[in-house]
Amino acid sequence: MHVKHGLLLAAICYWAPTLPSQANDMLPFDTVRQQYRATQDLTRVSHLYRRCAALHLNVSALLLKKKRGVAAKDCEHLANHFMMLSERLDIEIDKKLGLKTAKPMEAVSLSVRGLAELYDQRMKTNLAQRGDAIAGDSGLESELAECLKPDVLAKSVGR
Repeated sequence: MHVKHGLLLAAICYWAPTLPSQANDMLPFDTVRQQYRATQDLTRVSHLYRRCAALHLNVSALLLKKKRGVAAKDCEHLANHFMMLSERLDIEIDKKLGLKTAKPMEAVSLSVRGLAELYDQRMKTNLAQRGDAIAGDSGLESELAECLKPDVLAKSVGR
């Protein structure tokens, strides 16, 4: 077995228990923060950043449909900011593990895409049931409020 394969296998074994399953992808932010505090597992913080990025991308799409281009651009900028925070954190995690990730933003983008699909499904369901994608969904409203303040969210996890 080559050294690279051995490192890859070690990384998979290390990350597999901490990677969020689809059922756990959308746990409340407070639950994810509690997981981080209990384990100091930085992947939990990175996951919150990715969720915020995904949520902002969905809100941006909604704003574009309502012809609110400037607000949509602002949401896109926030999404990019959260993706960069996640990327930096992933690089930090890899350094601690002695790994070097060739293209960390690709991993972040792939994860955000999957999370954005989950948010999109939830928002479509809300729209069909309530007539609004976000209003009336206390979980989404709470998450969006947190994601509008990146510095506050970072401080809530001690970063």
